[in-house]
This record gives sequence, C-alpha cells and structure tokens, in this order.
Amino acid sequence: MPTIFLGLLLLMALFGFISGTPTGGIAGLFGTGILGFVFYLLFMRLNSVKMDERNFYISNFRRTEELSISDLIEVSTGHFINAQRIWLTFRTDEPLNKSFLFMPYFSLEAIFSTHPTVKELSSIVEKNSDMKH
Repeated sequence: MPTIFLGLLLLMALFGFISGTPTGGIAGLFGTGILGFVFYLLFMRLNSVKMDERNFYISNFRRTEELSISDLIEVSTGHFINAQRIWLTFRTDEPLNKSFLFMPYFSLEAIFSTHPTVKELSSIVEKNSDMKH
C-alpha cells in the first residue's frame, strides 16, 4: 500500500507541474517526501532475524551478523495499527549496545496480548540475566 500512495503522490506532483500550477506539484512532492519518511521509519529499517540454539542471525539484506543468544539483554516492542515491531538489544564490547528492529510473523493471538515471539525472547533475556547474577 505505501508504494501505491507514493506513486499516486508522485503522479499528482507530475500533473501539477505539467498543468502549469506549481503549487500542486510542490504539494505532491512535499506529501511524497513526508510519506516516504514515515514509511522509512516504520518499515525500511526492519531486519531479518533467525535463531538457532546458540545464535541469532540478523540480516539487513546486505550483510548478516551472528550474535550469541547469551548476549541478548533487552526485548522491547511497540504497536502501530496491527503491525507489531520488536527491538532486540545485545551486549557488545563497543561503547554502545547494538539494537535491531524486526517484525515477527502475524499471530491472531498477538492482537489482544503479547506476541508469542516477544514472550519467547523475554524468557531468553530473563535466563541471561539470571546467569549473569
């Protein structure tokens, strides 16, 4: 859907400039820019996350990082309409911890409660914090 809206706004800008009313064209470009920015903030930063018994494999579709499950220190989530996004934060040797954003599979159970993926990842965080103490 965002692609359709972006395309329609760009067409509006094009027709605005062709018709000789630059106001319509500028409004279309402005709307395209704002919608593109919102689309980027909500979805373009998403990563692909896979997990096995020992590691997370997090890909931004250009490169893949392998991070140990024992380094997971925080799981946080936010809601936007029905799309739930999850942030994973890992302990690193660098001055700042690494955080990654992804969107889990759709779950009807998650509409009115915590997503099963968040529950599973939160239990890993609890286990990691118990091991460190």
